[in-house]
Amino acid sequence: GRYVAFESTASGLDPGVADNNGASDVFVLDRDSGQLRLASTVVGSPGQARGGQQPALAGDGTRVAFSAVTASSGRLDILVRNLGTQQQTSLATVLGGNAATADLGAPSLSVDGSLLAFDGDAVADIYRVDLRTRELVLASAGVAAACRSPKLARNGTAVAFECGGTPVATQAVQKGAPLPGALVLLYD
Repeated sequence: GRYVAFESTASGLDPGVADNNGASDVFVLDRDSGQLRLASTVVGSPGQARGGQQPALAGDGTRVAFSAVTASSGRLDILVRNLGTQQQTSLATVLGGNAATADLGAPSLSVDGSLLAFDGDAVADIYRVDLRTRELVLASAGVAAACRSPKLARNGTAVAFECGGTPVATQAVQKGAPLPGALVLLYD
């Protein structure tokens, strides 16, 4: 595609940004123009890096979602940045009280950036949220295992994700660790 989103700990990739946070940051490269810009900036301070990881780019290149630790809660939130307007939306804010105690991660955006799949909460459930209407769906409902790595279909209606074969209640699963007996499931 024309646009590529990635994370890097390198400083100085975007010369217009003071990147002294010592953390991974999220960048978006326009392969046609060669323009590289930092997406994980501090709101209101586009020249200051805030840190971010797990970037997911909308298929049309207009939005990027990424995980970042919030200063207010110290938890992982998913931030969605409109690359045209530089407006940034916090998923925890969109979800209201539903996300106050959960780490949110592994974002996946639909082509137009209006639908977002993610994993969140202590038992690693998979959700899909419509960022316009705030409608939240538990895609992994009825699955008695830890789930992760959601991927949205291009139109955002279907979510594929990986789930372990052992019930969560009998096994502690650390994020990023391999899931024993993993299955790939589809919510449509």
